[in-house]
Amino acid sequence: TEKVTFINLGSAYPKSPLTVVIFSKDLRNFEQSPSLLYGNKKICVTGVLKEYKGKSEIIVTKPEEITVQQ
Repeated sequence: TEKVTFINLGSAYPKSPLTVVIFSKDLRNFEQSPSLLYGNKKICVTGVLKEYKGKSEIIVTKPEEITVQQ
């Protein structure tokens, strides 16, 4: 099974209205773990919004697709 990183926005899983998904093959593009880079921070995510099993998600492949908001 491939390791997947999930960043749940707006609420904890399963009530999160949006989940950012980073697959393990793309984790090497990030200089630190996404939980350290983005945990407990306001972020803006750029990408294609998709539905997966009735939930909204954006798949991120590189750090340029996520910016930390001030």
